[in-house]
Amino acid sequence: MNWNAVQSRWRTLMPSIRASWSELTEDDLEEVGGDMAGLASLIHERYGLPRGEAERQIESWLVGR
Repeated sequence: MNWNAVQSRWRTLMPSIRASWSELTEDDLEEVGGDMAGLASLIHERYGLPRGEAERQIESWLVGR
């Protein structure tokens, strides 16, 4: 799946995203609204990961879709 597909299905994918990153709230994901950079920033902040690692995790999540 590519990120454009994620953006178009954002609300239906939110439970899957929360399953992968449980520290993120539904409100967090609503605020991000499908923005990949915003999601990476949230993961970076909440999990204390380097930004590149957050982006790598998102890419891995995409492969599983």
